[in-house]
Amino acid sequence: MAESLVEFVSSQKKSSDGSSEIVAIYKSYVFHKESVLDKFGNLKFRCANRHHTKCKARITVEIGGKLISEEPIHNHAPKPGDVKEEETDESEGSSGSRASTEDDLPQVPSVVIDKLIMELQLIQSNVAKTIEKLQSVKAAINGDPVSSDPSEANESQERSFINGLRQPKSEVQEYGY
Repeated sequence: MAESLVEFVSSQKKSSDGSSEIVAIYKSYVFHKESVLDKFGNLKFRCANRHHTKCKARITVEIGGKLISEEPIHNHAPKPGDVKEEETDESEGSSGSRASTEDDLPQVPSVVIDKLIMELQLIQSNVAKTIEKLQSVKAAINGDPVSSDPSEANESQERSFINGLRQPKSEVQEYGY
């Protein structure tokens, strides 16, 4: 079975931050990128015509353009003129299978990659801030002084861990460890 590839394009419509939106074309259908990435960093798209047709189609795509999952497409009209292209594609496929080359792979526009990098950097900074907050809460619970210097915080955590190891066994068993 051949891989299903999705074509990425950059739309003329601008998003709220002024950059162009990421659009995917799959099976002659147009999809707009959802605002979130899934937990594996894959792109999620939904039907571009959903407001008019009530279509609930969604696709999940790797950054390279390989389709991962597809929810049913219904009430969704193809782009004008694409039906003829699909018919010619089918007739070429019946003449025999051919090995895919680099020319067959979709070219991901740099705009798409730049936008994804910005999104991932934002997610990374949010995760780092959350970890710092959790560490300060943990330190406050343990009674350790909260330090703004990360190296001092690490030393404090190491000391509390070592002190925990030095507890008499009766105290450790009392807490069920």
